[in-house]
Amino acid sequence: MGEKLGLPTPTIASLRTIYQRYPTLYEHQVGACQYLGLTRIDDDHWRDLGAWMRQDAAESLSLEELIQHAHCWLYERRILIPSTRALLSLARSVWAGIERDLLVTIEAVVPLAQRAAAEAAVFGDDWLRRRGPRISRM
Repeated sequence: MGEKLGLPTPTIASLRTIYQRYPTLYEHQVGACQYLGLTRIDDDHWRDLGAWMRQDAAESLSLEELIQHAHCWLYERRILIPSTRALLSLARSVWAGIERDLLVTIEAVVPLAQRAAAEAAVFGDDWLRRRGPRISRM
């Protein structure tokens, strides 16, 4: 914003001292967003972001990378980035869907005997017995 106005960019500390009244801060944030052409995320944006994340998840190596890519997608479209919790919730949902689809594909392509042999090779034949009973603590 400082660059757009030809002024030095304010620091966080100077902004806190300027805005002692929350309503003034809010009004100025709204004005800055309007000036910069930023929009709030709406239902259509969420839907488009979810669809894009489903495509990107196939190439992302981690949940964190998927969220970082979502930040870029939002930034490129001049959409205000929502809370980390909201993005993480969407990313987890997308990631779980990708994992379910992958499992369905594996089950359709790899015979049961081969899957069992692979599990035994990775976990050992008695991995269920060694793991012990799972007791819910809730």
